[in-house]
Amino acid sequence: LDQQFLGVPPSRAAAAAAACALSVQGRPNWSQKLGFYSRVLEEDGRALAARVLLSAQRAVLAHACLRQKYAAPRMGGDTAKNVPGVFGALKAFLAVERDLSTPG
Repeated sequence: LDQQFLGVPPSRAAAAAAACALSVQGRPNWSQKLGFYSRVLEEDGRALAARVLLSAQRAVLAHACLRQKYAAPRMGGDTAKNVPGVFGALKAFLAVERDLSTPG
C-alpha cells in the first residue's frame, strides 16, 4: 500500500487486501461473510480492492523499470567489465552487514 491509502481505515484496507488475495486465488473476491466481519459494503470493498490491485501493478512495473535501468552497462550492470555497479555495491554492502550481524 502507498500514500493514497493513508485516509483509509485499517479495517477497510484489510478487507480490500483479503478480497484481492481471494481474487488472486481464483475464488470469489467478496462474500457476505467478509462483508459482515469487516463491516464494509460490497461496493466499497470492490472499489477499494480495485485500487489496491492497481497500486500493486504499478509497483511491479516500477520495480521492473528500476531493475532494467540499473542493470544497464552504463550504470555498471552485470555486463560491464570491472565495474561493480549499483547492484554489485548493494551486494557487497549486504554481505558486510550479514558478516557483522553473525554472532561469533
